[in-house]
Amino acid sequence: MIDLATRLDPRRAPAAVLLLAPPVLLVLFVGLTSETTRLIFAGDLAVYRRYGLQLLAGSIPYRDFGVEYPPLALVPMTLPLLAPPPGGIDDLAYIWRFTLMEGALAVAAGWVLYEATARSRSTLVVWAVMVGLAWASVALRYDLWAVLCVLVAVVLVERRPGAAGVALGLGTMLKLYPIALLPVLGVYVLARRDVAGSVRLLVGCASVVVLVMAAAWAAAGPASLGWLLYQQDRGLQIESLGAGLLLGLHALAGQPVDVANGFGSMQVRAPGSDVLVAASPVVLAVLLGAVIALAALRFRRDCARLGRVPRSSLALACAAAIAVLLVGSKVLSVQYVIWLLPFVVLLPPRAGWMLVAVTALSTAIYTIGYPALLRLETPMIVALLVRNVLLAVIAAWLLVEMWPRTSRLGGYPSPEPGGRPEPRPSPGRRPRPESHETRSPAPARDPRRPG
Repeated sequence: MIDLATRLDPRRAPAAVLLLAPPVLLVLFVGLTSETTRLIFAGDLAVYRRYGLQLLAGSIPYRDFGVEYPPLALVPMTLPLLAPPPGGIDDLAYIWRFTLMEGALAVAAGWVLYEATARSRSTLVVWAVMVGLAWASVALRYDLWAVLCVLVAVVLVERRPGAAGVALGLGTMLKLYPIALLPVLGVYVLARRDVAGSVRLLVGCASVVVLVMAAAWAAAGPASLGWLLYQQDRGLQIESLGAGLLLGLHALAGQPVDVANGFGSMQVRAPGSDVLVAASPVVLAVLLGAVIALAALRFRRDCARLGRVPRSSLALACAAAIAVLLVGSKVLSVQYVIWLLPFVVLLPPRAGWMLVAVTALSTAIYTIGYPALLRLETPMIVALLVRNVLLAVIAAWLLVEMWPRTSRLGGYPSPEPGGRPEPRPSPGRRPRPESHETRSPAPARDPRRPG
């Protein structure tokens, strides 16, 4: 029996097979979904296809038709329409082309993670599992493009900060959220006393953003900034933590709640909702400030103790920045959860398991229970509250874990998050080289409209 279990261990499969597992899973899940349900799940893709067709027809984005996304988001929206017949595919064919494109991106992200963890096959197994759990968000949304940009930036920043800045700029012009990681990567480079590298990081990111926005301004003028105003004016989305709190009060105390479509998403209005919307930017600023401050402290302590900043510390800080974005934002859609997907591999098992639960719950709410959530049925409100509480716990745990504390015995924590404390290095003792082995855990704007 033990020998059979060893033979069936997926980690014994060739790396090429494991790399191809995510696109196979995406095609399998999309294919098993009925055409009618597939079109409902892919509501965003109908919008993407319309934007792509308008662009190919010669219309100018932002000027001739409104777009609520950053300029480079039109690239993944238009690519599936370029293959023959030009623009002549229906929504179902577009879904399949988009799914295959996202599958290729999942392979690229898996390869980056594989290389970053010293070619660990366990990494590929975990990545395939996570892509399968988040299949609807990965296959039917374009967020994986920005996720890949962030992953590349985190991997490259140590040796090529300029290239990392370019990757971060591209991600920002795809989905905006990657810009929140620029200060984290900046303090990482500065902690290594690489002032020139920090300049290259900043210039790399700023140059992409400036060039893309300059091109958009030249084509559409002030209207090219409309996507920023669109995000600013949005209300409290039903999946956000603030909305979940109001829904919980409705289920427990009967507080009146109104759910209505606005800004292309389902928004919640109830007593206190305007306060939560107004407080969201302040909460985000405070939380991101805390992440940056803690990252600077941890990186400085790492450098003092080890002479370097381990990649594990950087992954911890980047995951914390993304987690507080999800927790503090007034807008939270199912696909946003995949922003954290690569960190399941890069973080300790305890955080990995919580992220697995958050991903599974998010997909279940979206694919199975979303109509019930809109009807304000108590079981789905409870499921949403559990998912949101887990997100908040992950964010809090990451913030606490970033604190550069010493152990009770006077030693220092190990460079790997959640590891055993190490004794303080003695004078003249050379620090051990960083190990890139990562312990992997065992084992998504509204779902109905763009976010």
